[in-house]
Amino acid sequence: MTRVLIAGGGIGGLTCALTLERHGLEPVVLERAPRLEALGAGIQISPNAGAVLAELELLEPLAAHAFEPAALQIEDGRRGASLARVPLKPAARQRYGHPYLTVHRGDLHEILAGAVANRAPSSVHLDADVVEVGQDAGGVHARLADGRESHGDVLIAADGVHSTVRNALFGSDQARFTGHVAYRMLVPRDAFGADAPPPTIKLRLGPHGHVVSYWVRGGELYNVVAIIESDWSDEGWRIPADVDEVRLAFRAWNPVLQRIFDAAVDVHKWALLDRPVPDRWAFGRIALLGDACHAMLPYLAQGAAMAIEDAAVLGDALARETDVSRALGSYEAARKPRVTRVHAEVARNARRFHVDGLIARTRRNRALRVAARAGGDAPLKQFDWLYRSNGPRDDAPPSQP
Repeated sequence: MTRVLIAGGGIGGLTCALTLERHGLEPVVLERAPRLEALGAGIQISPNAGAVLAELELLEPLAAHAFEPAALQIEDGRRGASLARVPLKPAARQRYGHPYLTVHRGDLHEILAGAVANRAPSSVHLDADVVEVGQDAGGVHARLADGRESHGDVLIAADGVHSTVRNALFGSDQARFTGHVAYRMLVPRDAFGADAPPPTIKLRLGPHGHVVSYWVRGGELYNVVAIIESDWSDEGWRIPADVDEVRLAFRAWNPVLQRIFDAAVDVHKWALLDRPVPDRWAFGRIALLGDACHAMLPYLAQGAAMAIEDAAVLGDALARETDVSRALGSYEAARKPRVTRVHAEVARNARRFHVDGLIARTRRNRALRVAARAGGDAPLKQFDWLYRSNGPRDDAPPSQP
Protein backbone atom coordinates (compact mmCIF):
# COMPACT_ATOMS: atom_id res chain seq x y z
CA MET A 1 0.00 0.00 0.00
CA THR A 2 1.33 3.43 -0.96
CA ARG A 3 2.16 5.40 2.19
CA VAL A 4 1.68 9.15 1.79
CA LEU A 5 3.11 11.61 4.31
CA ILE A 6 1.10 14.83 4.55
CA ALA A 7 2.76 17.80 6.23
CA GLY A 8 -0.09 19.81 7.75
CA GLY A 9 -3.47 19.00 9.29
CA GLY A 10 -5.51 21.92 8.00
CA ILE A 11 -8.41 21.79 5.54
CA GLY A 12 -6.20 20.81 2.61
CA GLY A 13 -4.21 18.22 4.52
CA LEU A 14 -7.24 16.51 6.06
CA THR A 15 -9.14 16.49 2.76
CA CYS A 16 -6.07 14.98 1.15
CA ALA A 17 -5.97 12.25 3.81
CA LEU A 18 -9.63 11.41 3.16
CA THR A 19 -9.25 11.26 -0.62
CA LEU A 20 -6.22 9.00 -0.28
CA GLU A 21 -8.01 6.68 2.16
CA ARG A 22 -10.98 6.54 -0.21
CA HIS A 23 -8.64 5.20 -2.92
CA GLY A 24 -7.11 2.59 -0.64
CA LEU A 25 -3.86 4.46 0.05
CA GLU A 26 -2.32 5.07 3.49
CA PRO A 27 -2.28 8.70 4.66
CA VAL A 28 -0.01 9.88 7.49
CA VAL A 29 -0.78 13.44 8.63
CA LEU A 30 2.09 15.23 10.36
CA GLU A 31 0.67 18.23 12.22
CA ARG A 32 2.97 20.57 14.15
CA ALA A 33 0.33 21.73 16.65
CA PRO A 34 -0.49 19.79 19.83
CA ARG A 35 -4.14 19.55 18.74
CA LEU A 36 -6.15 19.99 15.59
CA GLU A 37 -7.83 23.38 15.47
CA ALA A 38 -8.80 25.90 12.82
CA LEU A 39 -8.05 29.60 13.03
CA GLY A 40 -10.36 32.19 11.54
CA ALA A 41 -14.11 32.38 11.42
CA GLY A 42 -16.22 32.22 8.25
CA ILE A 43 -15.45 30.44 5.03
CA GLN A 44 -17.41 30.03 1.79
CA ILE A 45 -17.91 26.60 0.24
CA SER A 46 -18.79 27.07 -3.41
CA PRO A 47 -20.29 24.23 -5.49
CA ASN A 48 -16.94 23.15 -6.94
CA ALA A 49 -15.64 22.44 -3.43
CA GLY A 50 -19.01 20.99 -2.47
CA ALA A 51 -18.66 18.43 -5.28
CA VAL A 52 -15.52 17.02 -3.62
CA LEU A 53 -17.09 17.03 -0.15
CA ALA A 54 -20.13 15.24 -1.58
CA GLU A 55 -17.87 12.49 -2.98
CA LEU A 56 -16.41 12.13 0.51
CA GLU A 57 -19.97 11.93 1.96
CA LEU A 58 -19.32 15.05 4.02
CA LEU A 59 -21.44 17.69 2.30
CA GLU A 60 -24.65 16.78 4.10
CA PRO A 61 -23.03 16.73 7.57
CA LEU A 62 -21.43 20.09 6.78
CA ALA A 63 -24.70 21.56 5.51
CA ALA A 64 -26.29 20.76 8.87
CA HIS A 65 -23.88 23.25 10.48
CA ALA A 66 -23.78 25.74 7.61
CA PHE A 67 -25.92 28.51 6.15
CA GLU A 68 -27.21 28.61 2.59
CA PRO A 69 -27.42 32.27 1.54
CA ALA A 70 -30.15 33.46 -0.77
CA ALA A 71 -27.86 35.62 -2.89
CA LEU A 72 -24.65 37.59 -3.20
CA GLN A 73 -25.62 41.25 -2.77
CA ILE A 74 -23.04 43.80 -3.95
CA GLU A 75 -23.28 47.37 -2.67
CA ASP A 76 -21.43 50.66 -2.74
CA GLY A 77 -19.72 50.56 0.63
CA ARG A 78 -19.95 54.28 1.28
CA ARG A 79 -23.41 55.15 -0.02
CA GLY A 80 -25.11 51.81 0.55
CA ALA A 81 -26.57 51.77 -2.98
CA SER A 82 -27.27 48.35 -4.48
CA LEU A 83 -25.05 47.45 -7.45
CA ALA A 84 -25.84 43.81 -8.24
CA ARG A 85 -27.54 40.70 -6.92
CA VAL A 86 -26.42 37.18 -7.85
CA PRO A 87 -28.93 34.48 -6.82
CA LEU A 88 -27.51 31.51 -4.88
CA LYS A 89 -30.41 29.65 -3.26
CA PRO A 90 -31.73 27.51 -4.87
CA ALA A 91 -30.03 28.69 -8.09
CA ALA A 92 -26.61 27.21 -7.27
CA ARG A 93 -28.07 23.77 -6.51
CA GLN A 94 -30.08 23.81 -9.73
CA ARG A 95 -27.26 25.06 -11.94
CA TYR A 96 -24.29 23.18 -10.46
CA GLY A 97 -25.78 20.26 -8.54
CA HIS A 98 -24.49 21.43 -5.16
CA PRO A 99 -25.35 24.34 -2.86
CA TYR A 100 -23.36 27.45 -2.09
CA LEU A 101 -22.70 27.37 1.66
CA THR A 102 -21.19 29.70 4.24
CA VAL A 103 -19.72 27.92 7.26
CA HIS A 104 -17.58 28.50 10.30
CA ARG A 105 -14.09 27.30 9.43
CA GLY A 106 -13.94 25.43 12.73
CA ASP A 107 -17.07 23.43 11.81
CA LEU A 108 -15.59 22.33 8.48
CA HIS A 109 -12.29 21.45 10.14
CA GLU A 110 -14.04 19.46 12.88
CA ILE A 111 -16.06 17.46 10.33
CA LEU A 112 -12.94 16.68 8.32
CA ALA A 113 -10.99 15.70 11.44
CA GLY A 114 -13.82 13.47 12.65
CA ALA A 115 -14.02 11.72 9.30
CA VAL A 116 -10.25 11.10 9.29
CA ALA A 117 -10.44 9.70 12.83
CA ASN A 118 -13.24 7.33 11.78
CA ARG A 119 -11.90 6.23 8.40
CA ALA A 120 -8.15 6.29 8.95
CA PRO A 121 -7.63 5.79 12.71
CA SER A 122 -4.18 6.72 14.05
CA SER A 123 -3.26 8.48 10.81
CA VAL A 124 -2.93 11.92 12.45
CA HIS A 125 0.29 12.58 14.39
CA LEU A 126 0.30 15.71 16.55
CA ASP A 127 3.35 17.64 17.80
CA ALA A 128 4.95 16.50 14.54
CA ASP A 129 6.72 19.59 13.23
CA VAL A 130 8.38 18.82 9.91
CA VAL A 131 11.71 20.64 9.68
CA GLU A 132 13.49 18.73 6.92
CA VAL A 133 12.49 16.50 4.03
CA GLY A 134 14.35 14.29 1.62
CA GLN A 135 13.82 11.62 -1.02
CA ASP A 136 15.64 8.92 -2.95
CA ALA A 137 14.73 6.12 -5.31
CA GLY A 138 13.19 4.13 -2.46
CA GLY A 139 10.95 6.73 -0.86
CA VAL A 140 10.73 9.94 1.16
CA HIS A 141 11.48 10.93 4.72
CA ALA A 142 10.46 13.79 6.97
CA ARG A 143 12.56 14.73 9.98
CA LEU A 144 10.61 16.25 12.86
CA ALA A 145 11.72 18.98 15.26
CA ASP A 146 12.08 16.45 18.11
CA GLY A 147 14.46 14.27 16.05
CA ARG A 148 11.99 11.59 15.00
CA GLU A 149 11.72 10.58 11.36
CA SER A 150 8.74 9.45 9.33
CA HIS A 151 9.13 7.46 6.12
CA GLY A 152 6.83 6.88 3.18
CA ASP A 153 6.50 6.64 -0.57
CA VAL A 154 5.21 10.18 -1.20
CA LEU A 155 5.27 13.48 0.70
CA ILE A 156 2.65 16.19 0.26
CA ALA A 157 3.26 19.71 1.58
CA ALA A 158 -0.07 20.98 2.94
CA ASP A 159 1.57 23.06 5.66
CA GLY A 160 0.13 26.43 4.70
CA VAL A 161 1.36 29.76 3.47
CA HIS A 162 4.52 29.55 5.65
CA SER A 163 5.31 26.08 4.32
CA THR A 164 8.50 24.54 5.68
CA VAL A 165 8.50 21.97 2.92
CA ARG A 166 8.19 24.57 0.17
CA ASN A 167 11.08 26.51 1.68
CA ALA A 168 13.12 23.31 1.78
CA LEU A 169 12.49 22.81 -1.93
CA PHE A 170 12.87 26.40 -3.11
CA GLY A 171 15.20 27.86 -0.52
CA SER A 172 14.17 31.02 1.33
CA ASP A 173 10.92 31.55 -0.56
CA GLN A 174 8.86 33.62 1.85
CA ALA A 175 5.22 34.50 1.34
CA ARG A 176 4.59 38.09 0.23
CA PHE A 177 2.65 40.66 2.24
CA THR A 178 0.12 42.08 -0.22
CA GLY A 179 -0.44 45.45 1.48
CA HIS A 180 -3.94 44.35 2.48
CA VAL A 181 -5.06 43.84 6.10
CA ALA A 182 -8.19 41.93 7.10
CA TYR A 183 -10.18 42.48 10.29
CA ARG A 184 -12.19 39.35 11.03
CA MET A 185 -14.99 39.34 13.60
CA LEU A 186 -18.21 37.61 14.61
CA VAL A 187 -21.52 39.10 15.75
CA PRO A 188 -24.08 36.95 17.65
CA ARG A 189 -27.58 37.10 16.16
CA ASP A 190 -29.15 38.42 19.39
CA ALA A 191 -26.85 41.45 19.24
CA PHE A 192 -28.85 42.73 16.27
CA GLY A 193 -32.24 42.57 17.94
CA ALA A 194 -34.95 43.16 15.33
CA ASP A 195 -32.45 44.59 12.78
CA ALA A 196 -30.66 41.37 11.80
CA PRO A 197 -28.98 41.48 8.37
CA PRO A 198 -30.71 39.64 5.50
CA PRO A 199 -29.85 36.02 4.58
CA THR A 200 -27.37 37.04 1.88
CA ILE A 201 -23.66 37.39 1.39
CA LYS A 202 -23.09 41.14 1.48
CA LEU A 203 -20.13 42.52 -0.46
CA ARG A 204 -19.54 46.24 0.11
CA LEU A 205 -17.02 47.87 -2.23
CA GLY A 206 -15.12 51.06 -1.50
CA PRO A 207 -11.91 52.91 -2.26
CA HIS A 208 -8.90 50.91 -1.06
CA GLY A 209 -11.03 48.37 0.80
CA HIS A 210 -14.12 46.20 0.98
CA VAL A 211 -16.26 44.38 3.54
CA VAL A 212 -17.74 40.89 3.21
CA SER A 213 -20.35 39.61 5.66
CA TYR A 214 -22.61 36.57 5.91
CA TRP A 215 -24.25 34.18 8.35
CA VAL A 216 -22.62 30.98 9.63
CA ARG A 217 -23.69 28.25 12.07
CA GLY A 218 -27.18 28.10 10.65
CA GLY A 219 -27.66 31.81 11.19
CA GLU A 220 -26.46 31.97 14.82
CA LEU A 221 -23.36 34.06 14.05
CA TYR A 222 -22.72 36.83 11.54
CA ASN A 223 -19.22 36.68 10.09
CA VAL A 224 -17.65 39.99 9.07
CA VAL A 225 -14.37 40.48 7.19
CA ALA A 226 -13.33 44.11 6.70
CA ILE A 227 -10.29 44.50 4.41
CA ILE A 228 -8.33 47.68 3.99
CA GLU A 229 -5.11 48.57 2.17
CA SER A 230 -2.63 49.33 4.92
CA ASP A 231 0.90 48.83 6.18
CA TRP A 232 1.78 46.04 8.61
CA SER A 233 4.32 46.62 11.39
CA ASP A 234 3.12 44.14 14.03
CA GLU A 235 4.96 40.97 14.97
CA GLY A 236 3.25 37.90 13.60
CA TRP A 237 0.62 37.70 10.90
CA ARG A 238 -2.51 37.31 13.07
CA ILE A 239 -3.08 39.29 16.25
CA PRO A 240 -6.02 40.45 18.38
CA ALA A 241 -7.39 43.84 17.35
CA ASP A 242 -9.41 46.58 18.98
CA VAL A 243 -12.69 47.28 17.24
CA ASP A 244 -11.84 51.00 17.41
CA GLU A 245 -9.21 50.28 14.74
CA VAL A 246 -11.92 48.95 12.46
CA ARG A 247 -14.25 51.88 13.15
CA LEU A 248 -11.46 54.33 12.32
CA ALA A 249 -10.45 52.55 9.11
CA PHE A 250 -14.05 52.59 7.83
CA ARG A 251 -15.23 55.84 9.38
CA ALA A 252 -16.33 57.31 6.02
CA TRP A 253 -18.34 54.24 5.01
CA ASN A 254 -22.05 53.50 5.37
CA PRO A 255 -23.11 54.03 9.03
CA VAL A 256 -24.73 50.58 9.00
CA LEU A 257 -21.22 49.15 9.20
CA GLN A 258 -20.45 51.10 12.37
CA ARG A 259 -23.43 49.48 14.10
CA ILE A 260 -22.21 46.05 13.03
CA PHE A 261 -18.69 46.77 14.27
CA ASP A 262 -20.07 47.97 17.61
CA ALA A 263 -21.62 44.54 18.21
CA ALA A 264 -18.58 42.52 17.12
CA VAL A 265 -16.77 40.06 19.36
CA ASP A 266 -13.46 38.24 18.99
CA VAL A 267 -11.86 40.75 16.60
CA HIS A 268 -8.55 39.77 15.02
CA LYS A 269 -6.53 41.32 12.25
CA TRP A 270 -4.57 39.43 9.66
CA ALA A 271 -1.85 40.46 7.26
CA LEU A 272 -2.98 39.01 3.94
CA LEU A 273 -0.22 37.09 2.22
CA ASP A 274 0.04 35.34 -1.12
CA ARG A 275 2.43 33.26 -3.16
CA PRO A 276 2.78 33.23 -6.92
CA VAL A 277 1.83 30.00 -8.65
CA PRO A 278 5.21 28.27 -8.99
CA ASP A 279 6.53 26.93 -12.27
CA ARG A 280 6.76 23.52 -10.64
CA TRP A 281 5.09 22.02 -7.61
CA ALA A 282 5.85 18.32 -8.11
CA PHE A 283 9.42 17.20 -7.46
CA GLY A 284 9.92 13.46 -7.79
CA ARG A 285 8.06 12.03 -4.80
CA ILE A 286 7.21 15.41 -3.21
CA ALA A 287 4.42 17.80 -4.20
CA LEU A 288 2.77 20.98 -2.90
CA LEU A 289 -0.92 21.44 -2.12
CA GLY A 290 -3.18 24.36 -1.18
CA ASP A 291 -1.70 27.48 0.38
CA ALA A 292 1.76 25.93 0.47
CA CYS A 293 1.63 26.04 -3.31
CA HIS A 294 -0.68 28.87 -4.39
CA ALA A 295 -1.84 31.02 -1.45
CA MET A 296 -4.11 33.79 -2.70
CA LEU A 297 -6.12 36.75 -1.49
CA PRO A 298 -9.70 35.87 -0.48
CA TYR A 299 -11.24 37.94 -3.30
CA LEU A 300 -12.96 35.03 -5.04
CA ALA A 301 -13.57 32.94 -1.88
CA GLN A 302 -11.51 30.11 -3.41
CA GLY A 303 -8.49 29.59 -1.14
CA ALA A 304 -9.93 26.59 0.71
CA ALA A 305 -11.83 25.42 -2.38
CA MET A 306 -8.62 25.19 -4.41
CA ALA A 307 -6.97 23.15 -1.64
CA ILE A 308 -9.99 20.83 -1.55
CA GLU A 309 -9.85 20.42 -5.33
CA ASP A 310 -6.08 19.82 -5.17
CA ALA A 311 -6.69 16.97 -2.73
CA ALA A 312 -9.28 15.32 -4.98
CA VAL A 313 -7.12 15.48 -8.11
CA LEU A 314 -4.06 14.29 -6.21
CA GLY A 315 -5.92 11.27 -4.83
CA ASP A 316 -7.17 10.39 -8.30
CA ALA A 317 -3.67 10.65 -9.77
CA LEU A 318 -2.01 8.47 -7.13
CA ALA A 319 -4.77 5.86 -7.43
CA ARG A 320 -4.52 5.78 -11.23
CA GLU A 321 -0.73 5.71 -11.68
CA THR A 322 1.61 3.27 -9.91
CA ASP A 323 4.70 5.38 -10.65
CA VAL A 324 4.35 8.07 -7.98
CA SER A 325 6.60 10.56 -9.76
CA ARG A 326 4.44 10.37 -12.88
CA ALA A 327 1.31 10.59 -10.72
CA LEU A 328 2.50 13.80 -9.09
CA GLY A 329 3.46 15.22 -12.47
CA SER A 330 -0.04 14.43 -13.71
CA TYR A 331 -1.52 16.15 -10.67
CA GLU A 332 0.52 19.28 -11.35
CA ALA A 333 -0.40 19.32 -15.04
CA ALA A 334 -4.09 18.94 -14.25
CA ARG A 335 -4.20 21.67 -11.63
CA LYS A 336 -1.85 24.34 -12.91
CA PRO A 337 -4.06 25.92 -15.63
CA ARG A 338 -7.08 26.14 -13.33
CA VAL A 339 -5.21 27.50 -10.31
CA THR A 340 -3.37 30.00 -12.50
CA ARG A 341 -6.69 31.29 -13.83
CA VAL A 342 -8.15 31.57 -10.32
CA HIS A 343 -5.04 33.44 -9.15
CA ALA A 344 -5.37 35.88 -12.05
CA GLU A 345 -9.06 36.46 -11.37
CA VAL A 346 -8.33 37.13 -7.69
CA ALA A 347 -5.80 39.79 -8.70
CA ARG A 348 -8.39 41.39 -11.00
CA ASN A 349 -10.95 41.43 -8.17
CA ALA A 350 -8.44 43.16 -5.91
CA ARG A 351 -8.32 46.00 -8.43
CA ARG A 352 -12.08 46.00 -9.09
CA PHE A 353 -13.11 45.92 -5.44
CA HIS A 354 -10.76 48.68 -4.29
CA VAL A 355 -10.83 51.04 -7.24
CA ASP A 356 -10.48 54.73 -6.33
CA GLY A 357 -11.55 57.85 -8.16
CA LEU A 358 -15.09 58.89 -8.96
CA ILE A 359 -14.92 58.13 -12.69
CA ALA A 360 -13.38 54.69 -12.21
CA ARG A 361 -15.90 53.76 -9.49
CA THR A 362 -18.79 54.96 -11.63
CA ARG A 363 -17.65 52.80 -14.54
CA ARG A 364 -17.27 49.75 -12.31
CA ASN A 365 -20.66 50.27 -10.69
CA ARG A 366 -22.36 50.73 -14.06
CA ALA A 367 -20.78 47.51 -15.35
CA LEU A 368 -21.99 45.59 -12.27
CA ARG A 369 -25.53 46.89 -12.69
CA VAL A 370 -25.62 45.97 -16.39
CA ALA A 371 -24.31 42.44 -15.71
CA ALA A 372 -26.97 41.90 -13.04
CA ARG A 373 -29.96 42.89 -15.21
CA ALA A 374 -30.46 39.40 -16.65
CA GLY A 375 -33.24 37.50 -14.95
CA GLY A 376 -33.32 34.11 -13.22
CA ASP A 377 -29.97 32.52 -12.52
CA ALA A 378 -28.31 34.23 -15.51
CA PRO A 379 -26.02 36.37 -13.28
CA LEU A 380 -24.44 33.10 -12.10
CA LYS A 381 -23.29 32.31 -15.63
CA GLN A 382 -20.09 34.30 -15.15
CA PHE A 383 -19.04 31.70 -12.55
CA ASP A 384 -19.77 28.61 -14.65
CA TRP A 385 -16.08 28.07 -15.40
CA LEU A 386 -15.39 27.95 -11.67
CA TYR A 387 -18.43 26.38 -10.03
CA ARG A 388 -19.27 23.55 -12.42
CA SER A 389 -19.20 20.35 -10.39
CA ASN A 390 -16.82 18.67 -12.86
CA GLY A 391 -14.24 21.44 -12.30
CA PRO A 392 -11.99 19.43 -9.98
CA ARG A 393 -11.57 16.70 -12.62
CA ASP A 394 -11.37 18.92 -15.70
CA ASP A 395 -7.83 18.38 -16.97
CA ALA A 396 -8.28 20.56 -20.04
CA PRO A 397 -6.76 24.05 -19.88
CA PRO A 398 -9.61 26.54 -19.38
CA SER A 399 -10.31 29.35 -21.80
CA GLN A 400 -8.52 32.54 -20.95
CA PRO A 401 -10.47 34.99 -18.72
